[in-house]
Amino acid sequence: MVEERERPAGITLLAVLGFLTAGLGVLFGLLLIVGGGVINSFFGNQIAAQEFAIFAGAGVILLIFALIGLAIAWGLWTGKSWAWWIEVILSALGLLSILSMNLRGLVDAAIAALILWYMFKPHVKEFFGVQVSFST
Repeated sequence: MVEERERPAGITLLAVLGFLTAGLGVLFGLLLIVGGGVINSFFGNQIAAQEFAIFAGAGVILLIFALIGLAIAWGLWTGKSWAWWIEVILSALGLLSILSMNLRGLVDAAIAALILWYMFKPHVKEFFGVQVSFST
């Protein structure tokens, strides 16, 4: 029998935010693809075809990123160690936003630092089954 691990509240929050963000990404990706088709059907000329390609391409890229985000959120929700590593890597990269030298970059970097700090808490690492010697 497999023992159920209790998911930390912060991980639940990160996963739910990930699911919401991914859901919006899927919605907007589909809207871009459909919207490009609507523009193409209304105007049907060369410019509309180019706009359709731009909208559809952006929609497909957004869908791909949304599906990746959905997978990461699922991994966080279920306690997969690979999701812990991806979250740590993305948060570490998020620290680079401070280089933008504006308030938004500072806020983004502070959030990334907070997530990094939380991901290295012993109970969080235990939930994911990660054996990293660094702890907060």
